[in-house]
Amino acid sequence: MKSIFLFLSFFLMQFSYSQSKAIITFAKTEHDFGTILEVNGPQTYEFKLKNTGTAPLVINNIEASCGCTTPEWSKAPIAAGKEGYVKVSFDPKDRPGSFSKTITVSSNATVPETILTIKGIVKERAKTIDDEYQYTLNGLKMTSSHVAMTRVYSNSSKKDVLDLYNSTDKPIVVQFDQIPSHLTISPAKLTVAPKQKAVVNFTFDATKKKDFGFVSDRVMVIIDNKRDSKNKITVSADIQEDFSKLTKAQLDATPKAGFNSTIHDLGLINSGEKKTFSFTLTNNGKTDLIVRKISSNCGCTVAKLQSMTIKPGQSTKIDVNFDAKGLTGKQNKTITVITNDPQNSTTILRIKGDIK
Repeated sequence: MKSIFLFLSFFLMQFSYSQSKAIITFAKTEHDFGTILEVNGPQTYEFKLKNTGTAPLVINNIEASCGCTTPEWSKAPIAAGKEGYVKVSFDPKDRPGSFSKTITVSSNATVPETILTIKGIVKERAKTIDDEYQYTLNGLKMTSSHVAMTRVYSNSSKKDVLDLYNSTDKPIVVQFDQIPSHLTISPAKLTVAPKQKAVVNFTFDATKKKDFGFVSDRVMVIIDNKRDSKNKITVSADIQEDFSKLTKAQLDATPKAGFNSTIHDLGLINSGEKKTFSFTLTNNGKTDLIVRKISSNCGCTVAKLQSMTIKPGQSTKIDVNFDAKGLTGKQNKTITVITNDPQNSTTILRIKGDIK
């Protein structure tokens, strides 16, 4: 009889323990901030929760879907019947318009994950001079230090502007120097009155550049007749061949670039070791395939093409020399091949390896 009693007691304890679980219950799982002003800074809301289970509730972790959202929560175990919180702070800076962010709450509850949502509309604050003109050279403020032309066809030119602002109480004389022949800046010299704005026009002529792919130039900015090697702006462009006017018949007769592989794995090699290998480029089209440009993103990688023109049905080798001198750890290098294939004008060849 005593043995039976002990067995039943143990069974009931185990049964009771197995039934003892934490249950996380939120008063609500979504909060609408409505319209908030960017100028007012971070907004906070506290989600109330309760442990409606019979075992202590432990919140293990909380992850927000955006870096603009910062969560805080009850770190200590929440006893059965007790309350806790998840506080969420949203920073509206530079995030105008509608927003909807999620917060994933992980715990030891019967349902281990709960998704909370915050949403609203951010009303953008009025832009200041410092917001609009973020790059400064000796009192002369500019909207940027980089004039990005993005895509420019090789048979055309493209225009862009750079906005200036004189933040001082005296006139500033601005002059642009070291201007390459394919770039026109107008005016190349001007005087900006105190607390006044000015606009400079840039024209990039790709027919004079005679290049393909991403290119950039550095232009010197001379302020009040004083030269400073650090005072420069960048003008960049992505020069591409214009295939937009090709007819269907012409497209059917174009060259087609095919590679035996676009990735070469060096495996594990020693620092200072040199490796030589090749990619094969084949013309699967009907007319001559012309390689416009081949370049690598690292001086450690030298790529040479055996032939710049490949007849239909023929192939050529791209010989690559990789020098691991001064390199350690995992490496990822690229070789960009630009051709006159209208369907695949730019191909990125990748080289990877682990250098010890």
